[in-house]
Amino acid sequence: ATPDVLLRVGGAPERACGLAHALSSAGGARLRAMLLRDALAASAHERHERRLTRVDRAIVAWAPWTGVMHICVNGTFALMNFIVPTSASNNGLIVAAWRFWGQQVDRRYIESDPFVAASDAVQAVLLGPLGLLYGWATFHRRPYRHVLGIIECTIIAYTTVLYFATEIHTNFAHVNRNPVSLWLGFVVFNILFRTAIPIGLVARECRQIA
Repeated sequence: ATPDVLLRVGGAPERACGLAHALSSAGGARLRAMLLRDALAASAHERHERRLTRVDRAIVAWAPWTGVMHICVNGTFALMNFIVPTSASNNGLIVAAWRFWGQQVDRRYIESDPFVAASDAVQAVLLGPLGLLYGWATFHRRPYRHVLGIIECTIIAYTTVLYFATEIHTNFAHVNRNPVSLWLGFVVFNILFRTAIPIGLVARECRQIA
């Protein structure tokens, strides 16, 4: 009986090793499953974070467009406002557009008004690059995009308020009193595109930060 006992005793370590191997294999499988599940969850979260909402897509389209307009249009007036009053057809399309705007909507643009020229210079230098950067940061989901949006839109709204305030102070002395030019060109355009949209984006970006 002694050899049988020894055989059983001698087999115990082997059975113990086999059991430990089985447990380790099962534990390893569970660990691998947990790691895979965590990786998939992290990947799904990353895809969710990178997914652009409808507002994000609108910002990606609006911000670079306004940036280009500030650089090309406002920058042109800031640099060439002194030739707008005497511009002819050979001075270029943008200068001719400023002259048309001055004749039909706001005469300050054909009088080289100092405030308008300085305001357009600020918009070209600051808001132009900021708009391009804001659109790029929103597209790539950069964490600082909300701060850029607040700065960009606050400056737009502030310069627009000053633009209105200076004309109100003169009792609308420079604005064309034609109803279409006054309401469509001066009021609706500036309130909708240069006041309402920027203020709405400032509120939205503040909520995103909070």
